[in-house]
This record gives sequence, structure tokens and C-alpha cells, in this order.
Amino acid sequence: MKIKEKIYIYELAHIVWKALNQKEEIIKLLSPHIEFKEDDKKSFLILWKKENWPVETAVRFNIYPEPAGTILEISHTGWEDFPPEEARICIIETRKYWKETLEKLKNFIEKRAIA
Repeated sequence: MKIKEKIYIYELAHIVWKALNQKEEIIKLLSPHIEFKEDDKKSFLILWKKENWPVETAVRFNIYPEPAGTILEISHTGWEDFPPEEARICIIETRKYWKETLEKLKNFIEKRAIA
């Protein structure tokens, strides 16, 4: 089970990457319950466990350069370790969360690039 969402950001990949690496700002936008684990200049991984979740989940952020901007994609995994009904409910709620949060990230990045 995986949540996969993406959004187009009208900024160059290196600007998107620089904004995503402002970890304190990203924690404010995402959640205080995350831990940055790794990055490789095109992707990074965070571990995320909300207080009411039985296990930690993993979110991979990938960026893909495009001619007029960048695609930011997230893959959120780890749901298979949840009880089935709880996984179903959490996936529905978290998918909605990611749609809203990717819009916030897009606005954050595009506004910072203008400033």
C-alpha cells in the first residue's frame, strides 16, 4: 500500500531542492513528528510517526526537472504494518493531507523564489 502524489512547481529543480532542504521550515509545514534520514540531490527520505499511529511510515520526496519547472513527487509507504481497517482510514486521511500539503509546499517554494 502506497500513497503517491505529485505537483508541478514553476521553479527550477535546484531552487526547489534548496527550499526543501530548509529543514526547520519543512518541519513547520509538514509535521513535528518527522525525521530526515537521507538525501541524494534528487530525493530524500523522512520517517514519520504520528502519535496515534502504531508504526513509523516513510515518505520519499523526488524531484524531476522539467523545461519550465519541477515535478515534486511523494511516495508514502509503511501502511502494510497497520491493522487493515486502520490502514484504510489513515491512507484516506493522509492522501487528503498530502494533496493540501503539496499545494502549501508549492506556494512556499514559489513565493520564496520571488522574494
